[in-house]
Amino acid sequence: MLILLIILIAVNVLIKSYWISPVQVDGHSMEQTISDGDWLLMEKNKTPDYGDIVIIHMDGQTNYIKRVIALGGDVVKTENGVVYLKKNGEHDFTLLNEPYAYYDGATGTYKNGEDFIVEVGYGEVFFLGDNRNKSTDSRVKGTRSVSDVLGVVPEWALKYRKMYEWYYNFIYHVNAAIFKNNCGA
Repeated sequence: MLILLIILIAVNVLIKSYWISPVQVDGHSMEQTISDGDWLLMEKNKTPDYGDIVIIHMDGQTNYIKRVIALGGDVVKTENGVVYLKKNGEHDFTLLNEPYAYYDGATGTYKNGEDFIVEVGYGEVFFLGDNRNKSTDSRVKGTRSVSDVLGVVPEWALKYRKMYEWYYNFIYHVNAAIFKNNCGA
């Protein structure tokens, strides 16, 4: 029995270290797609693609969860708050189809109403939150290196999150209770 427990712990550590890791959302920048407090699984070391939800390391201990809008060599712009993309090697901008974008009743995507145009450097990503009026993203933080992307939230993890979310909530609360008891708080 002890050997089985050790094997399960070892397998869990390997999976979390090299393949899939849980993350808990803190904030409202991805609503209506993802809510504050949701647990998600991210695939580590996966190259991001257009429309992917990613976890990005920003600075210090801060990680952001956002959606990839543009990749290296692309140009992204807004006109009256509507997002357009010119992919690397293309000559024209095309309207970005964003069924996930949420505007909280507002007509534009940019907080102060100013339009922008950004050329994304090679090896970088441009990212936006789905809840454009409550998101600190590339409009404020700039683009980030692809190496800052810690992982990609795969479609299956988003679709089936209610199947595993209870587990991480349970583990989180058990760990919090144990830690609280151990430190005498």
